Amino acid sequence: MSQPVPHDIQDPLDILLVEDDKDLRDSLREVLEEEGYRVEAVPSGTDAIALAAHRRFDLIVTDIKTPGTDGLTALEQVKEGNPEVSGIVITGYSTEEFALRAARLQVENYLKKPFDIDDFLRTVDRLAEKKRRAQAQLAREVLYAEALRCLATQMAAGHSQRMHPAVEKFSRQTASSSGSIWRDPREQLALETLAALQVSVECGLDWPSEFANVFPPRVSQALSNEGDSTLKEHLTLSARNFLAGHEMEADEHEATSEDESDSLRGSLLNVALLLESAERHAEAQEAFQNLLARSAEPLDRYLAYFGLARLARLHQRSEALESYTEQAVAEGMKLGPLTHSQALAERAIMLASAGSASAETALSEAWTVARQLKDSSSYALVSLAQEHFLARPAANKSRLLSYLSQPEQFPLATEASDWLLELLLNQVGPSPEEQRFLGKLLRASPAAFERLLLRGADVALLSNALPHLEILGPERRQRVLRHLHGIDDTALAGKVAQWSGTQDRLRREKTVLRVFSFSGIRLYRDDEALEMKRKKPLLLLLYLLYRNIPVGEENLVELFWPGDESKARASLRTNLSYLRKLLCPDGKLDPFLRQAGGLVLSDEISIWFDFREFDQLVSNGKRATANSPDRTGDCFRSAVRLYRGPFLENIYEDWALQVRDQASLAYEHCLNYLATTGLSEGNWAQAFEYATRGLRRDPLSQSFCEMTMQAQIGLQRYHDALKTFEQCESAIRLELELEPSTDMIRYRETAKLSL
Repeated sequence: MSQPVPHDIQDPLDILLVEDDKDLRDSLREVLEEEGYRVEAVPSGTDAIALAAHRRFDLIVTDIKTPGTDGLTALEQVKEGNPEVSGIVITGYSTEEFALRAARLQVENYLKKPFDIDDFLRTVDRLAEKKRRAQAQLAREVLYAEALRCLATQMAAGHSQRMHPAVEKFSRQTASSSGSIWRDPREQLALETLAALQVSVECGLDWPSEFANVFPPRVSQALSNEGDSTLKEHLTLSARNFLAGHEMEADEHEATSEDESDSLRGSLLNVALLLESAERHAEAQEAFQNLLARSAEPLDRYLAYFGLARLARLHQRSEALESYTEQAVAEGMKLGPLTHSQALAERAIMLASAGSASAETALSEAWTVARQLKDSSSYALVSLAQEHFLARPAANKSRLLSYLSQPEQFPLATEASDWLLELLLNQVGPSPEEQRFLGKLLRASPAAFERLLLRGADVALLSNALPHLEILGPERRQRVLRHLHGIDDTALAGKVAQWSGTQDRLRREKTVLRVFSFSGIRLYRDDEALEMKRKKPLLLLLYLLYRNIPVGEENLVELFWPGDESKARASLRTNLSYLRKLLCPDGKLDPFLRQAGGLVLSDEISIWFDFREFDQLVSNGKRATANSPDRTGDCFRSAVRLYRGPFLENIYEDWALQVRDQASLAYEHCLNYLATTGLSEGNWAQAFEYATRGLRRDPLSQSFCEMTMQAQIGLQRYHDALKTFEQCESAIRLELELEPSTDMIRYRETAKLSL
């Protein structure tokens, strides 16, 4: 039976307005109805809850202070029955408690009284557009599922004798399914392609008209018998390769197949970074170059050029280093002024660490641009780099280090740990702030600390480093001590001997685990890249990291190995054993603890998990919105830098999909806030950078299109604003069958008049 298709995307949205001030309530209802919305207006939260129990609304606009039940409580109760409802809160005051509750309820926006009615309508219009697009997408998905079931039903009914078993399974299960049974789109597409070929060649089905344009172009061509012989051969080969792989069932205890390994790797960018971290430099260079050949996306190209630059620096190819960093800066400029500033800083520090003759000029340029744009993170790094590489003392160094020590900035410091540690250890009598920062950086970067000590013969630096050797694990510490014993310096030898006598009293240092999950998976133990050969144990690890609380073994068994419980528990034990060897190969520590609430990672492992950092930055930014907008901006900018692509790309377990959507929405929220803030402050450069990022992520977003055009007009880039309008108008007409918004048209006319 067909699923109901959502109401037409042109239907007006239903809005529930909750406001105890009758004059304001009537005024807001009037302007909303004039814009074409269906509005129900009530004076209290209690009335809102009662009305929403019998009628579904798309949006709730509520005052925070209403008689009886307050507005946030009303919104919370309505969301329990209708999680998809959006919320706008109106308030005459703002407190931290309010901000926390609003963030927990995922309130899309709130307005402080008194507010401009045009701002209010723009906020409602943006949410309305988002709802319409979600409805349109759902309608397309429902139609797609119906077409797929139609194909599968007809195949299963009369043609199964000619089918490969995998296709027969697909057709029979899909025909009776309420949704797709295949979690991996690559698997589904391969089966759809094969099914389309069989139907078109052997069955000659006549398709209902509403299904004509549902499938991807290649499948549609095959279904209509319009594909040429080359296309048919290509699809046939793809299907044959898929079926050959489908017949090979991998044993749970064996290494994963090549497809599974690819699914762990994620994007081509992540593959290149994995190869680089595994010191497979020739392959990494080829992967970065392939990314440049395949992608026109400025962020991909920006990161690829810097990847090639790191390899060039490693192999002392100075001309290539200069060329790649220049091209990275050019791509950074396309992304916006702030990314351009960050690119200049990264280029300058790379050149300085390579001893390039142009490093001094590059550092000066990066420092000037960062200062002009108030790019605090780049300014701090470049100021410290000038002191280290050019012997120019940084003003307010303790303040700069305190800034880099903040959670939202510290990942940048760890990336620069090779030279930052040398700068700090060369000091005599550092301040307490500098000592605290040094300790934190040493704990986060034991491998960089070891590299610095093993390559150095500077007695003063080595003497200053001795008190910190306990940071290193036993193996690293022994390598460093052997190196120190080989240095011919009587004073240093005495200090080493004195320090060595205290070794037995040293505490065991924690293992440092760093996990990257955006745009693929990368895993490091104490800066050592870990090779990922098996999918299931790594997903188990990532799930435990994501939950960050004890998880019952019965829940893990049900989630990862549904079916026979005894076999599932054996699989859980096998996978935990694999992870123990991966994380703690010396066997001196069990990385997993069994507590009353279930299984959890040991606190003997110091964990840096990019999703957790991202989520914390977003939460901190939302909490600070009411009282510290500057901190909100810092947190959101850092979150945007961490988000390099979808969470666990190419992984399609339900929990991963849910987290991926959660992270994607949070990323969009950060971009929207930063772009909106830039516009309100007249900071056109910031607004342009984050609005265009949002528009590249979602070319159908009229909201990001409007903000991009407004920023381009502010930057006096009128031709670019007109080009943005044309591209967005074409996309939304083609994909959504919608007219451009009134603001898009208004900005187009402004740009025309300004030329």
